Amino acid sequence: MEKESLFMPSRLKVARKIAGLSLEDLSRKIDGRVTRQALSKYEQGKMSPSPEILNRLEQVLDLKPRYCDTPWAASGAERAGGLKVSGDGGGFAAERDGGSHGYPCGDEEKERRSSLWSGRSNEATIEIRGVSSPAPHGQRVPHAPCAPLPPDAMSYLEFRTSAPLPKKSEEALKHLALEYLARYEDLERLLGRVIVFRNPVAGFSTRTAEEIERAAETVRGHWHLGLSPVPNFLELLESNGIKVFEIRDMDGLGDFDGLAARSAGGYVIALNMNRPPDRIRFTAAHELAHIVCDFDGDGEKERLCHIFAGALLLPRPALERELVHRRRKLTLWELGAIKRKYGISLQAIMYRACGLGLIAPRHLRDFVAAVKKNGWTIDEPVAYQGREEAIRFKRLLNYAVAERIIGMEQAAALAGTTEAKLQEELGTML
Repeated sequence: MEKESLFMPSRLKVARKIAGLSLEDLSRKIDGRVTRQALSKYEQGKMSPSPEILNRLEQVLDLKPRYCDTPWAASGAERAGGLKVSGDGGGFAAERDGGSHGYPCGDEEKERRSSLWSGRSNEATIEIRGVSSPAPHGQRVPHAPCAPLPPDAMSYLEFRTSAPLPKKSEEALKHLALEYLARYEDLERLLGRVIVFRNPVAGFSTRTAEEIERAAETVRGHWHLGLSPVPNFLELLESNGIKVFEIRDMDGLGDFDGLAARSAGGYVIALNMNRPPDRIRFTAAHELAHIVCDFDGDGEKERLCHIFAGALLLPRPALERELVHRRRKLTLWELGAIKRKYGISLQAIMYRACGLGLIAPRHLRDFVAAVKKNGWTIDEPVAYQGREEAIRFKRLLNYAVAERIIGMEQAAALAGTTEAKLQEELGTML
């Protein structure tokens, strides 16, 4: 089968968006060999590039062979315990006794997508800032693991950021999050380690501050947190089925904090890891609210998400215990002690205490004025020393390599990196 017959238009568009290139930019990058109009037709599937143009596009967009291009299923599945994943898990199948050792797709699909352009993407819309999906909360929608991304798959987007981002940066972040979610889910299915997210407050009314408090309390109960501080909030999210995409060293992030996305396969929260850890935690909890809560309209959504984040990180009984009694004044030492223990900023503590009636609004106003006067808006005088890190994907990948379920080439493709860099990250095999 010739390469051009395997060309997948959606793969070109995703790669271009991740690279932050317009059609005109891409045309210039390939030395004007084809026009922006022709590139647009490639992406729409109305035309196919010649082998020479396809090779040039692959070079410019740094496209690498995908993990699903190589048949690793047979021996890998046996090492993984003869697993059989089907139905909701999607795609991968390996029978212990006889049977067929499968691929993430069937044989026909494997043949169809055996080029650099084959890649798998979720057949769904990305939902950021709220969920409006045909699937009920907490349920996974069956989908073809290797299906191309539909053109309108990312029509709905809203970022948590204090200032507007350039359009190209928005597009790149959106597509990067979707790509990461796709790779993560494929690794889960390969190893038979799929965690299905279940929304603890599905069907709850979450349209007032009181209802939000109860929702956060319910989530804590379902996740067995009690009133204790959460040492690693990102790890908590992943252990309950929400993927976390850590973004570092990317140009154009600006004031971006995070986003929450839903695809047919599941949920992902993308976070700017250049922020202080207490801000990362709060953003992650804020984005979780957009996933689990059912808001009525947009007017109060952001305020209610802030309340949810505060209630989840610092439950009311815990804050009441820390403050001893309703207060007229608080010292910086007291606030710092709470921040260091619960990993929530001084400002969030004060807003939460005021919202719960534990301090007077006048005291909050004085505090806000002091924050502005002393330049504490971003860098507060007390630092949270906890470590926020999403490690589940890395743990699964290390396991798959160490047990020789997959080789380094496939592992690097799943990790979205080079073999040399992955080998350096994995270190010595003991």
